[in-house]
Amino acid sequence: MADSLASAMQGLKLTAENLDPNTIQTQLETQTVEGENGVTSGPGPRKQAHQSGKELLAELEAEFLTPSSKFTPSWLNQLQQ
Repeated sequence: MADSLASAMQGLKLTAENLDPNTIQTQLETQTVEGENGVTSGPGPRKQAHQSGKELLAELEAEFLTPSSKFTPSWLNQLQQ
């Protein structure tokens, strides 16, 4: 296992020595554009969309402070008794 790790590290070193900075920049720009279009190139976590303070406040008010227009069946059963 140590030999395979050493050979992998040597291969990585050789690859890194032969890379052109312009190639790296192009690949990074391509990944950024794909990520903005909803296409991801790797198994990384998705970035959460940023909300303004007003948007977050409105969402929380709607979720927790606005009365529900529906009753669950268990609530209706209790109210009828």
